[in-house]
Amino acid sequence: MWGLALIATITAYIGPLVYIQNKEVIDAQLEKGRSLASQQATQIRDLASKQAANASQTVSGLTQQYTTKAQETINNYRGRSPSAEIKKADFPSAPKTEIKSEPVAELPTKHENEPPLVPQTAL
Repeated sequence: MWGLALIATITAYIGPLVYIQNKEVIDAQLEKGRSLASQQATQIRDLASKQAANASQTVSGLTQQYTTKAQETINNYRGRSPSAEIKKADFPSAPKTEIKSEPVAELPTKHENEPPLVPQTAL
């Protein structure tokens, strides 16, 4: 630990002195590094745009193919007659007679003088 602390301290004090004495050389190397990084970034950006364009064209072509297939399938189903798929025997017949309903008994109504109706379980 002491060795690393000593090296860090020496570097912290001597680093600026070395930069001041060799400023032109260091700045030229930093500029060269920046231009190299910029060129690499430009190449990567161009390559990525080409790959994206190729992928876009591929997806567009596949989408058109599947759209055509879907439209053909839909048109084939529209051309079929429904009687071939659904038969009248598949459904039950409707009732021929009228259903009679019985009258429902009326519920008791509450009068103003009567106490409220309380169920037996609540007592």
